Amino acid sequence: MSELDVKALEESVSAWEKKLAQVETWNWREVKLGSHTCPLCQIYLHNECEGCPVYRDTGERYCKGSPHNGVYAAFVDACGRNSPANLRALEAAVKAELEYLRSLSEKEMKGGENERK
Repeated sequence: MSELDVKALEESVSAWEKKLAQVETWNWREVKLGSHTCPLCQIYLHNECEGCPVYRDTGERYCKGSPHNGVYAAFVDACGRNSPANLRALEAAVKAELEYLRSLSEKEMKGGENERK
């Protein structure tokens, strides 16, 4: 993995840590989602995700097969009905994505053990 890849994955983890902090403090309306907020997408999206650590892990483009899409669903639910249950679901989804990215980072540092499952 290149230094650029390592940095982008680290920045992605940091971005999701920030999102989690926003959700945990019920400041979820400040959470920004989308490829424009993802350091990995900034590098890999133009090439349809080829080479992205998430793509290498899941074998699917656009973060399919990762917890990422669950965040969008939970965010839409939280926007539609700002209930404690929906906000807890959003927090759980953000935590799942963060933990997933952390696990990818660990795998990448161990030598890319995350080739397609």
